[in-house]
Amino acid sequence: MKHCSINQILNAKSAGDIFSADPNIMKTEYRNYAKVYHPDVCHREDVMTAVNTLFAQAKKMLENKDWEQTNVLFFSDTTLNKRYSLHYNQMYKFEYGYYYVGDYTLIYMFKEEKPWKHYIEAVKNIKYVDNKIESYFRQFMPDIKQAGKCNKGWYIAINKDKNVYPLSEVLRYFNGKVDNKHSAWITTRLNNIVCFLKTTNLVHNAITIDNLFVKPSSHGIYLLGGWWFTVKDNDKMVGCPKAVYNVMPPKTKTDKIANRTVDIESVKQITKNISKDVKPSIAEWYNTGSTDNPFDNLDKWDNALTNAYGKRRFTKMEINENEIYAG
Repeated sequence: MKHCSINQILNAKSAGDIFSADPNIMKTEYRNYAKVYHPDVCHREDVMTAVNTLFAQAKKMLENKDWEQTNVLFFSDTTLNKRYSLHYNQMYKFEYGYYYVGDYTLIYMFKEEKPWKHYIEAVKNIKYVDNKIESYFRQFMPDIKQAGKCNKGWYIAINKDKNVYPLSEVLRYFNGKVDNKHSAWITTRLNNIVCFLKTTNLVHNAITIDNLFVKPSSHGIYLLGGWWFTVKDNDKMVGCPKAVYNVMPPKTKTDKIANRTVDIESVKQITKNISKDVKPSIAEWYNTGSTDNPFDNLDKWDNALTNAYGKRRFTKMEINENEIYAG
């Protein structure tokens, strides 16, 4: 049973913020609000006006079976005939819909079936050449918990740890750029992922800040988004984000054939965008043209890193977890 204050009522973005998604409970809540906030009692006509508006909205949402509440995603799997909800920390837009970041679940909600299918197939095509490679890289790839058609389109639910955050939020937390020793380990992890993609014969085509997630406590980088653009090396591309197109080699823009130089250059652009007070050897690395060999690129990166900082040390990224989604 919900009973909200004046501020909560006036600041409500959706009927679900002050009403429960049960018709009988909702009616009781409305009567309780009327007893407390009717103008004859509290002399605030605007509060009861808001209650009436939200109550009408709540009844309509129940009729349409499309309940809404701030920071809660409600959807129904139309194949399984089951309803789900996710309390999410933040919602973001991507090329084909929206994605919602919860504590332990990430949900991509697609408006179109084709990219949804492509994501699932691309993840299925991830292969591991041996147990050692699998034990390390599987943790940074999408772990699909469930996927299907729903009343909002098509969804993919992915498992995640609570302290894995969108890279975009981590950058916001640090006012857009991170200390260079942090951008260094981010770049190292990304270069390793591009090398791994070569072993599985895939070109991601969408390695961008918006598709990456970070685990600051262990310096982990998770490539969870963008798989709707992933194809096998030398296959025809199906698209890419604008940020990737901007660093794409001219030949690739013309023939639209997937080339892993695209992934290498995407990582370099990320390094350039997130770093501050860049060391000369690092700047030389990301400003120098790339071949299509990610292992050669990794060697050059390691040399640049050594020239910049010498012996490697683990530098803890200090983040207040209660403020990571505060923006």
